[in-house]
Order: sequence, then structure tokens, then C-alpha cells
Amino acid sequence: MTVWTEMAAEIKKILDGAGFTAMGEYTSADSLLHSGEAIGFYGLKGYDVVDEVIGQGGKKLYTEYICHIDLRLMGKAGKYDDMEELQEKCESVMAELAKSDVLNVKSAKLGSAVQTLPLHRLERQAELSIGICSEEDISE
Repeated sequence: MTVWTEMAAEIKKILDGAGFTAMGEYTSADSLLHSGEAIGFYGLKGYDVVDEVIGQGGKKLYTEYICHIDLRLMGKAGKYDDMEELQEKCESVMAELAKSDVLNVKSAKLGSAVQTLPLHRLERQAELSIGICSEEDISE
């Protein structure tokens, strides 16, 4: 299992637990198919190498990364009146991300709610920075 697969599985579990239908990538078709559900999309935006630890003989032991992850948290289609419900779900997601034993969340920022068209959903975007140490190259 790759590092991203482990992180994605934990994020999906947290989104599902908060009442979102979790998806790894956004498509408007998925949004239409799940119109009666709150949807949480997540994706790896990129990563930065923070440090590399080199052992004796010049062999790289592990690399420290900061992974940047984007979340799109959407309320139910056609219901701009579900702001309170969406707020509670978003707060639950952010709290669970912060205390996850799997994720090492360095920072988490939740944006304000906006109304999306033509699907008529409230949406909030969140940005996460997660620290990891890996012996493998996460770009693979």
C-alpha cells in the first residue's frame, strides 16, 4: 500500500463518518448522480520535500514530505438551506482530521461556504498539509 493510498483511505473514512459520500475525484456526473447526498471530494494537490536523512555510506534512509490535499465539501443538491447541516459536517471532518492517528496534519484551513451553479449546492473547500516520513518515493 502506498503512502497516498493510506492517507486517502483515512480521509475517505473520516468523510464517510461525517455523513459525506466520499469520492477521490470530482466529476459533475457524480454530483448529479448523488443529488440527495452531501459529497466530499479529496485529492492530492502536490507535495514538498522538507528534509532527507542520509545514512552512513551516503544511502538515503528516508525523506520527509509535506503533502498538500484539497477537499471539496458539498451539501445536498437543490438545497441552499442546508447551511447548518453542512457546517456541522465540515466541523466534524476538520476535528477528526486533526486527531487522526494515521494522518499527521500540520495545518488545516476551511474556506467559507459558496453557492455553486448549476447544481445548487453549498460548497466549502478545505486545504490540508500533512507531514509524512517515507522510505519510498511518494511520486511513484
